[in-house]
Amino acid sequence: FVQLVTAADLAAAGAAAALPTCVPHLSGGILDTGLLVDRGGYFCLTTHAGRCGTVVGHLRRHAADFPGDVRVVPLHGCGMMDLQGPGACGALAGAVEDDRGLGSLPYLGVLTKEIAGVPCVVTRTGYTGEDGFQVMILGGGVRGDADGDGEDGHPTAGAVADAEAVAVALLEQPGVRPVGLGARDSLRLEAGLPLFGQDVAELDAAAVSEAGLVHLVSHRRRSEGGFVGYDQMLPHIKDPSAVRRRRVGFVSGAAEKGPLPRRHDKVFDAQGSPVGIITSSGVSYTLGYPISMGYVNRCYAVAGTELLVNIRGKGRPLVVTDLPFVPTKIFR
Repeated sequence: FVQLVTAADLAAAGAAAALPTCVPHLSGGILDTGLLVDRGGYFCLTTHAGRCGTVVGHLRRHAADFPGDVRVVPLHGCGMMDLQGPGACGALAGAVEDDRGLGSLPYLGVLTKEIAGVPCVVTRTGYTGEDGFQVMILGGGVRGDADGDGEDGHPTAGAVADAEAVAVALLEQPGVRPVGLGARDSLRLEAGLPLFGQDVAELDAAAVSEAGLVHLVSHRRRSEGGFVGYDQMLPHIKDPSAVRRRRVGFVSGAAEKGPLPRRHDKVFDAQGSPVGIITSSGVSYTLGYPISMGYVNRCYAVAGTELLVNIRGKGRPLVVTDLPFVPTKIFR
């Protein structure tokens, strides 16, 4: 069932590794991206919070027709937080009750650890371009309901207490500070990482190829197929000429760097013809100037190409650049 409703290649990873994957749609587009973890007896798929209801409903519709005993259980009481940065491993080692195997855990490696007496699934990953860990808080307060509409599970008082205990234990470690999604967003933009629903189009058969996410579909799965939407998605992966546009980075072409482009700002060539669009932007705190990401027609997706972006009715110089903007420091 997992091989049907995701593009994950289960043969390529053991139980000790998480798999980045996508949930494909019959159109050949995708409903979400996330991590798949084999928990031994069941698989845990993380989704974006705003996509949970859509993904759960989609999975349940396929489960109803699947010839086997499959249940789709949303675990809304399961907390999650990320610990990111060059000191993440040392901080997590100080918070867990047994740090064996933590320092040598490879990228996407998975361990079960206890933090403040609460069982957690620790994965060496994140979405910042830095070394770090995703901490899934299982605890004793998780409740899932397999019969609802995807919005029926609720965190119990026990689940909330478990999440708070884990957070406190992490924050007690030297150098650890709480930050919101805005901090994550600035770092993932510097790392050239796309955000689903913003930088990745939903239900577009070319989305995986255009966004540079073909790594989510292994060579074996491209060859053997067997997942929802395979026939519609594959031509865009196999034939680069079938892809109309590409996701790229942008920096200002002006000496003073100019104002910050915004999402949905249109990109033009020197003749004023529309050739692309901005999907994400922000000020790089590492580089000290505005950066942005978006799409341009394939022939313009070459580093150094000079274009224009319409900012408040005025064409501002823009230069296509390779991604990432800042070299990533993912632990390998």
